Amino acid sequence: MADVFISYARASESMAQTIGDALRSLGFGVWRDDELAPHRDYTDEIEERLRAAKAVLVVWSAEAVRSQWVRAEANVAREAGTLVQLRVDDVALPLPFNQIQCADLSRWSGEHNHAGWRKVAESVALLVGREPAALATPVEQEIQFCRAADGVRIAYAKVGNGPPLLKTANWLNHLEFDWDGPVWRDLFRRISAGRTLVRYDERGNGLSDRDVEALTLEGYVRDMEAVADAAGLERFPVFAISQGGCVAIEYAARHPERVSRLVLLNAFAHGWRSWSSGLVAAAEAIKVLMAQAWGTESPAFRQMFTTLMIPGGSPQQWDWFDRMQRATTSPRNAARMFESFGQMDVRHRLAEVRAPTLVLHSRDDQLVSSIHGQEIAAGIAGARFVGLASNNHILLDDEPALVRLGNEVRAFLAQD
Repeated sequence: MADVFISYARASESMAQTIGDALRSLGFGVWRDDELAPHRDYTDEIEERLRAAKAVLVVWSAEAVRSQWVRAEANVAREAGTLVQLRVDDVALPLPFNQIQCADLSRWSGEHNHAGWRKVAESVALLVGREPAALATPVEQEIQFCRAADGVRIAYAKVGNGPPLLKTANWLNHLEFDWDGPVWRDLFRRISAGRTLVRYDERGNGLSDRDVEALTLEGYVRDMEAVADAAGLERFPVFAISQGGCVAIEYAARHPERVSRLVLLNAFAHGWRSWSSGLVAAAEAIKVLMAQAWGTESPAFRQMFTTLMIPGGSPQQWDWFDRMQRATTSPRNAARMFESFGQMDVRHRLAEVRAPTLVLHSRDDQLVSSIHGQEIAAGIAGARFVGLASNNHILLDDEPALVRLGNEVRAFLAQD
């Protein structure tokens, strides 16, 4: 049985998911009712999980204080001495729960150093029987370096605990900026909950060597091979986004004995050079502008590219992503990498992938049409396709599609 049971009202499902992921990243076993077994009577299983939990975390919201179900679960926990309370709305708690300490997470967005979150994590640790010291400190990543087969230096990072998950590089990564940035932060935490996440900056950008010749699919696969070896990974699942999907597919075809599962998000099997004539013309124009305008003081071009990536982003997220792109690589490398992504083609490799595969794609992706995700799923034997209700190429923290992604990936990897 799981250490922690989370009680919440349906309107707070996204917050409950974030809380669950944060607790899993600290090594706790967590259960909430989205994990109900399909063959069990839900009332029986909920009661069984509730009474077996060492800590019952009640998420009080405006809806929860009116819910007889949440109140009943909270009362069972109160009587058992396993109750941990937190408030996500400015509401008065019902009797007798207003007489018990309650952490305020109304302004919390997942930071491990938030005062209210520290109280929650420490209370859970004490009830579960773990040392609470340092539980709620920020999760620190360990950055190291290795060499690809052609001598290029590649930076990679490990973070978290548990079985490994290797994420391939995608458009312009920077290990130091990405981890706590407002665009990638929540996605990374959702896919890696309860795991050791291994990420890297591919050649040409980030902390890896930038002055390199081989900006090609072959070079990018060498980067992935070097990181997997340096990190000591033997057999492991792979998570890939966008053109990182081509790299992951090629790696999986070459090394079937090492890839246990494959998760692809908004990916394609062949780059823009082989798309329709209209899209090729548009991409050519983007590449020209990229080489000429990337390094100028005016952010107009980079902002255009940013809005293709995250049209649903906030001004803060757009600004951060724009600044991150500029800091991550040079104008020349940006144009060279963009061209190399256009030339990628691993369609002939799809039938050679042996790993169980999950393909997820934003239905209204403004950069890579969902047709490309469907093509991958059709080409890999037994692959499952999931359409996500989003127009973002990079899923963001405030959209339900990210919750769906986290649930799908967690369930899929649990079968590994």
